[in-house]
Amino acid sequence: AHLVRSVVLGQIKAETCQWYDLHLLHLALTTLSRFLVISAVTLDGLWFGVSKQTQSFFITLPSVQRLTISSCTFDTFDVHQLCSTFPSLSSLFLDGVWWGRWALDDKVAVRREGLPLAAPALKELHLGSCFSRDKVIEWVLAALPRPTIETLRLPLVSAYDTRLKDLLAFLGPSL
Repeated sequence: AHLVRSVVLGQIKAETCQWYDLHLLHLALTTLSRFLVISAVTLDGLWFGVSKQTQSFFITLPSVQRLTISSCTFDTFDVHQLCSTFPSLSSLFLDGVWWGRWALDDKVAVRREGLPLAAPALKELHLGSCFSRDKVIEWVLAALPRPTIETLRLPLVSAYDTRLKDLLAFLGPSL
């Protein structure tokens, strides 16, 4: 466990997701928390849900700096949990991500139970095809106290990206 630096969790493309796959995220992160030097985690082609028993239990992977989530479906994409689980995150790659609902639907509130949302020290953001890139952009604008992102990738920009102008105006000095 002390030698593993990068982990890829992926679904075999020919297999279909089953109901028990929904709890895979919590189990996977619990297992990965034992690997103290992991710097990169990739989740690919997985389907995640939230168990009522594990919903309030937060796992921290403080050494992870690079997180890639591609072709994944989440019941809820909770940005508070993302920031709490990966406090040292500097590179975030989202592509082909779908979530059933966004945990922060009202203009991305930045507090949970009176605690401030930990701002990630993001240096790199890749925001590919997602369920709602505008929601991710709102989170970035609300969570970062100042522009820190030096590399921004936005493939497939569309007319639905209404917050893109705000993101570029905010990140302009750091890019």
